[in-house]
Amino acid sequence: MKEFEKEKEGCAADLVEARRLYNDFAEDILIRDIHTLGKMFAGRFKKVGDNWILDEEIIISILTDEYAATLELEDRRGTPYLWVFTVEISGLCASDSFLIDGKRLYSVNLLREGELPNALEEIQKVRNRLQETIDTIKAKGDIANTEYVYVSVKPDVECADIKEVIDKVLDREPIIV
Repeated sequence: MKEFEKEKEGCAADLVEARRLYNDFAEDILIRDIHTLGKMFAGRFKKVGDNWILDEEIIISILTDEYAATLELEDRRGTPYLWVFTVEISGLCASDSFLIDGKRLYSVNLLREGELPNALEEIQKVRNRLQETIDTIKAKGDIANTEYVYVSVKPDVECADIKEVIDKVLDREPIIV
């Protein structure tokens, strides 16, 4: 097998490992923050099955898959509204395997040898970025001193912590029909 193909396969394996570790780490942060909410809203917050409920109207769930760990908040006050937040951990790559050459975006797994003059070097850069993420997460081990933010794409919102997430949800004016 050529070095080019070995690097592509190695990159694919590193991507799977980086995503797994990143998502596990993000899920640990979400679980810790949910417990923080339970303390902040004692008496107004309860666990029901795999969900948590705040004020009988906001259902909070943690969902994970191979691509992300997300915090979902279903606001049932008035017209329902679904908030979806992901955790972005400072200093770690977004667990991708893309590279940019000029104005073109390439996916490593679809890249063909000779398609770029320096394709092997670029794949190695992507692998190094993924390996840095893997090494950093393994070295962190403890979420207590980890810097992160909560990000929602729709609406475009960034929150510094779980309290700010809840404040943003509670600030929404429910539409009563």
